[in-house]
Amino acid sequence: MKHATYKGRKLKTVKGSDYGYVRYYVNGVDKGRHQGNEESALDYMRRIVDFADEVGVGSGRMTAEWYAPGTFDTCEHGHPKEIGEECPHTWCVEQRQPIASSVDDEEPLPQAVQDAADDEFVVLPNPDKASETIVWRNRDYAGVVLDESAAGMSRGGFAAWSLKAGNRNGHVGFFATLEEAVDAIQAFYPAPADVEPERCVSVRGGAVHTNRPYSGMTDEAWPACRTGGQDSGGTRYMATRGALTCRNCLAQESYRALANA
Repeated sequence: MKHATYKGRKLKTVKGSDYGYVRYYVNGVDKGRHQGNEESALDYMRRIVDFADEVGVGSGRMTAEWYAPGTFDTCEHGHPKEIGEECPHTWCVEQRQPIASSVDDEEPLPQAVQDAADDEFVVLPNPDKASETIVWRNRDYAGVVLDESAAGMSRGGFAAWSLKAGNRNGHVGFFATLEEAVDAIQAFYPAPADVEPERCVSVRGGAVHTNRPYSGMTDEAWPACRTGGQDSGGTRYMATRGALTCRNCLAQESYRALANA
């Protein structure tokens, strides 16, 4: 094990369990394996520190551990930024743009959003950004879909974000169509109380399941793909109107359809 301090950063190396590799740490953060000996790992970290100082905190290119403590601040998502400045990370920049353009306190909400019933979703194009579609619910911002289909990427041309996604960046996923992306955002919200739910989803997000009550023990939503002997890990589920995405539930529906044919 070797320790060093370089430009205010605490560097450490530890011999790894695999031959020819060492683990290296910057300001207490494990950065994984380095191929070589401990001296080469320290030299590698010094070069990365030099690069971090060269591009600066405001570049948004390096994670927080590469900067000297006390010389930067962090945003709510843990990205380093200049003290007193907005986060320069590309994701945070993108998130500020749709929110600023679609939820402007100085402009009234679209009439369709104002007229919508409680818990009703309204899907409207963003008049300020042609590639953006906004999903509204209860006169509030529920999510956004960016149309990237012109790029022809195989991962899906419609990228969806929602504050309900339950991860650090709010990213829901990539989808082949706008309708699928909107359904994925809506899946994070419970179905109306007066509607018998056919689908359910974990309160933490994830796959959408076929819903069934849990054998008299509770009236909460429960995935049909689970049996009484399976452990849910304490996960709670809520009703949703989202499209079915659980592979097991989809298979069960296919079996039922064949049996009833």
